[in-house]
Amino acid sequence: MKFKCLVILLLNISAVYGQQTHLFGHVVDAQTGLPVGEATIGVQEKNLFYPTNNKGEFDISDVKIVPTDSISISCIGYQTQKRKTADFKAETIIKLSVLVKVLREVRIGLIQCGSKANTQDVWTAYWPLNEEAMFMTASKNAKGTIQSVGFYLGNAQGGDAIAPFRVKIYDVDAHGMPGKELTKDILIVSAKKNNAWFDVDLSDYNISNPPGGFFVAFCLIDAKHYKASNGAQLLTPRLGMTENEFKNSQSFRGEYKHREHEWYKEPFTYNYMIRASIVPE
Repeated sequence: MKFKCLVILLLNISAVYGQQTHLFGHVVDAQTGLPVGEATIGVQEKNLFYPTNNKGEFDISDVKIVPTDSISISCIGYQTQKRKTADFKAETIIKLSVLVKVLREVRIGLIQCGSKANTQDVWTAYWPLNEEAMFMTASKNAKGTIQSVGFYLGNAQGGDAIAPFRVKIYDVDAHGMPGKELTKDILIVSAKKNNAWFDVDLSDYNISNPPGGFFVAFCLIDAKHYKASNGAQLLTPRLGMTENEFKNSQSFRGEYKHREHEWYKEPFTYNYMIRASIVPE
């Protein structure tokens, strides 16, 4: 069944730099008219992302957005559209077309990569905008495309398993660390269950597995998208970790320091519970 997603944007763009740009509206399915609660309005170059609420609504006021910015409107399963902020006018309607899926014959079973554990030993609790990436151990020299990625998420110590996070895929750089990002679209998702695997279907994006393999990253977004507990602790998803599943550490942590993004190999023996599957050629 073919369908389209409409994003109705009502913008009030300030003519003076430094004042807030206001974007508000809602996202609906063109065929059913039902709200789409998993779309994202974003300025990727500035690392600004605004998920719609469960009614498909958004209301954004931000001095960081200026008329020359490129605004991305994305939703998993649809083609991302980009426009300049200054191009939007009142009652602007943006139509997101569904991605065309090409089915291929799979002669061999899917190549399963990463963690296969079903229970966590410990869990992470990093601050928003940090990234946790894990190398997919079976992906090196595996020819094919990435079918799906998965994360074991929980509510450990006041977390929130269904809070949003961003999914990224990286190739491997010359130092064996996350290198070039392979995900071209903004992919922000949220899980449905606590203490369970949450898999994201990426088959529509046709991402080829590079010869050196790839990293899958779990990325927390801006703090304002998470609820606070007792005024201090943020209720973000907790990513599960296992201690003895791998012989050595395959996990890396990404942080923004001095406005630069840096990766660090985790010093402990625990590894993140992240997995992926590859459709072989």
